[in-house]
Amino acid sequence: MRNSTAEALKQLMDSTGSQQEVVLDSGQGKVRLDFKAENLQLWRDTLKSVNEAGNVLVACESNSGPIHSTRLAWIVGAAIRTSQTDNASAAATLLQELGASNAQADLVALHCPGLGDDLTWAFYLDRHGWLSGAPVAREEDL
Repeated sequence: MRNSTAEALKQLMDSTGSQQEVVLDSGQGKVRLDFKAENLQLWRDTLKSVNEAGNVLVACESNSGPIHSTRLAWIVGAAIRTSQTDNASAAATLLQELGASNAQADLVALHCPGLGDDLTWAFYLDRHGWLSGAPVAREEDL
């Protein structure tokens, strides 16, 4: 992870407060950036168990067929899929194709340091329609 990404991630984490999350309201759905230690470890373990390389992990309704043929899902019982994107805009487009609102995807592209670049991010759409994301970094990088 580049120093600039690490610094931006640290600033974001420092802004989380006691809830260890940042909630952003797009006006068309909320985005939750989750920094709870147990959830970060779960995503790290999940990334290790996935056979495909990628810089975006998504919880989807289906594990079969092309990733674009499924939708984002609530994480319980979901299929975890990976995708490799070239930049934050491409990652945002992927999230839109999978069911996130345009406004939610735009917020993610703006507020997730290293997205689509040098840091893997994991996302799911919770049962309330909030797009939840978490960085998947090595413990020493957090």
